Amino acid sequence: MRFKLPVVFVAFGICACSSEEAPVDKTLAQPVEAKQIPADTVNTPPPVETAKKPAKDTTTNAWVITPRGINWLEAGMSIAIAKDTTHNALELKGTGQTQCEYATLKDAPAGIWVMLTRGKIARVEVRSGPTATLEGARIGDTEDRLKEIYYTRYDETPHKYIKGGHYYTVKPTVSVDIMYRMVFETDGKTVTAIRSGKLPEVGYVEGCG
Repeated sequence: MRFKLPVVFVAFGICACSSEEAPVDKTLAQPVEAKQIPADTVNTPPPVETAKKPAKDTTTNAWVITPRGINWLEAGMSIAIAKDTTHNALELKGTGQTQCEYATLKDAPAGIWVMLTRGKIARVEVRSGPTATLEGARIGDTEDRLKEIYYTRYDETPHKYIKGGHYYTVKPTVSVDIMYRMVFETDGKTVTAIRSGKLPEVGYVEGCG
């Protein structure tokens, strides 16, 4: 007896989808082309500058007359210490060891002279130029202005060589400076010279003469 088997159709790989492939968006498949950025638009940090030592200020405002001398140069200093303190700006005309002689300061405003006695700074003289004291007194100021600035701190004496002229000797305000003075010479109307330093040399009218 023969049995008839039902015919079974097995479909492999058959789906309800269409036989056509889905379209591919080719724009997504394209490689992204790198854009060149102009060099001048790149935000790069500025170059690091090497620290520079500030230039030495040689303007008049950097030089101030005090009862002890001028700036860092004080009466009583030895020549060796004065040279070191001024970074070797003190220029000797002689040996510096004589009874009295003068030196100058390199790169200083015109008109500044340094008196040396026996190897030490004795006083500083301002013979010309606008270099001023801490209070602002300078060559060319009137006697009246000096009196206003220093009020009761000065002694007024007649000039030895100029008729009608005066010496205004200004006393210090602190006890540690008791041996130091500032002396203003006038022609009777205006200041013609200023000197500052230690007694008795600061009072020498003739200087080293």
